[in-house]
Amino acid sequence: MIIFVNILIPIYIYIYMSIISLGYKCEIAKFLRGNDLRSVSYPLDWTITMSLSTINSILSDPDFTENYLENINDIGINKKYIKYFGAGANRANLLYISNNYNGLIFRHFDFLNDNIQYQTEKRRIVRFKNRLLQKKPIFFIRELHNGNVNERLKQAGIITHQLDDKKIDILKNDIVNFFHILKTQYNRTDDIILIITDKKKIIKLSKLRQHIVCKNTYFSNNITRGLIKQITNKHF
Repeated sequence: MIIFVNILIPIYIYIYMSIISLGYKCEIAKFLRGNDLRSVSYPLDWTITMSLSTINSILSDPDFTENYLENINDIGINKKYIKYFGAGANRANLLYISNNYNGLIFRHFDFLNDNIQYQTEKRRIVRFKNRLLQKKPIFFIRELHNGNVNERLKQAGIITHQLDDKKIDILKNDIVNFFHILKTQYNRTDDIILIITDKKKIIKLSKLRQHIVCKNTYFSNNITRGLIKQITNKHF
């Protein structure tokens, strides 16, 4: 029997499964934190991941706990271009770009210059790997990247990989690969993913549901606690 706290949040979210943000930015993590739907922080909570293929490249690397924070360029943002991005959390012009994983960008934590922040990030990535190796199901949530980061980087004169989630055939292939990696490398078969379109609806919800029919995959225009409860009840 499932028992609900305040009718909305099932207790077993904490004892049976986890809800983990896959980006593309920090809005999903903020929502989960604000609605008491997560108890710990994971590395992708506070990064920019420009494509689901970026996630796949991290997960497919057997040594990602060692490589995630390595081979990173501290690009910085020229002061006149900070307006395109907003000020970084710890340093106004903070912008790290990973050379190990295409489309992985850091804007929150200045871990190349602050050992305490480095150790915090390290704990998050190790925690993520350990969670993947556990058997309990994971409810992943990702907001689609509409390409706006690409435009901001261009405006700031920063050259990097131009990735997004706008092409439906590529997105479908990325979802298939995502579950393939979970199964083959982590022996995971019970996880689910919820894909959220952005406010501009870069891909119409009806088109997503029509063209991407993948097991354990859900789509929505927005995210609510009620939606999470509905999907969780249906799937488990």
